[in-house]
Amino acid sequence: MAHDYSWQKIFEYNKIFDHDFDINPYILTSKQIKNACQDFKNTSEKEVRILCKQDSRENRPNIFTMIR
Repeated sequence: MAHDYSWQKIFEYNKIFDHDFDINPYILTSKQIKNACQDFKNTSEKEVRILCKQDSRENRPNIFTMIR
């Protein structure tokens, strides 16, 4: 999926892999997404509105299937 690279960068930049989701959810802000993707050239790789659009489970970036 086109957004997989961007979401990988977002998770690494914000250290989401280290978060314990059993304790509480991780609140991710648009500012955090923008900061993580600021060096990307293509709009589709860094635009929060586009990255967060997920119409169905099949449209989710692969990284979301790694977290239960």
